[in-house]
Amino acid sequence: MNSQKTGQKGEQIVVNILRNLGYRVTRNTKIQGSTDIEVERTYDKLLIQAKTTIFPNQAEVPTGEEIRTIKSRAAKTGRKAMLVEVVIDPVGNLVDINWMKL
Repeated sequence: MNSQKTGQKGEQIVVNILRNLGYRVTRNTKIQGSTDIEVERTYDKLLIQAKTTIFPNQAEVPTGEEIRTIKSRAAKTGRKAMLVEVVIDPVGNLVDINWMKL
């Protein structure tokens, strides 16, 4: 699985989890090189960036600049910024997931 497909699989896992929890979810692919997951439910408005890796590797740690960029995009849309680290197995099954507020 190449890095683009790995990322897309992780994003889809996050989207599925959030939809199952009752959130309205939109994937924003307008930003080159990344996909923002925009989420809403009653009083929650979130902008989520998913980082995905294949087990046994560790998810890539975002740089300070990446975190500032995510927070800035969230603030511009009135959302809270979150990072989700997704670990999948080689066929794309979820192994672990970690949700972090930024």
